[in-house]
Amino acid sequence: MTNEDTRKRILDATITLLLSLEDPGTITARNIASKAEVNLAMINYCYQSKEKLLKIATDKIIADDFSKMVVEEAELSAKERLKALLFNISKITLKFERITRLSVPHLIFEAPIELPLLILPYIKEHFGNKVDESRCRIISFELVTLLQIVLYRRNEFSIFAGVPLKTEEDFRIFINRQVNLLLGDE
Repeated sequence: MTNEDTRKRILDATITLLLSLEDPGTITARNIASKAEVNLAMINYCYQSKEKLLKIATDKIIADDFSKMVVEEAELSAKERLKALLFNISKITLKFERITRLSVPHLIFEAPIELPLLILPYIKEHFGNKVDESRCRIISFELVTLLQIVLYRRNEFSIFAGVPLKTEEDFRIFINRQVNLLLGDE
């Protein structure tokens, strides 16, 4: 078995465990190794740590689901496409909340900042040459970071801000407000 075969078996086993367990937080490296039928040491050898493996597996689950949702509508403005994208990201995050919560500490404190780069082209297109690259990146980061915090602490945020976040429509309204706040009303 090659290293790529081993990596794939470990990743596939992790994805299966994440999707099948009621509490993904109980997954151990031993569970993963057993399910993948590999030596326990191969997890660190192939992925450096269980946490990195869980993040990669979570990213794959989300990316596979997200690819089914993304619809690029050319007739919409960059700002409206950004709102649709953020809404779809929110829906998927909530759908897989029990899984994505596992990778939040790694995402916030260790992983490279990547998600803001996904929305950066929409922000740059919206502003054209009126706003410099640095400001566009900061806006991108602000939108993503706020959305992540609100998604994982929505009950507390709802109480704090007096903004209901129980339905998809509530999230759509919230995203519209935040995007309009940072990109300007039209």
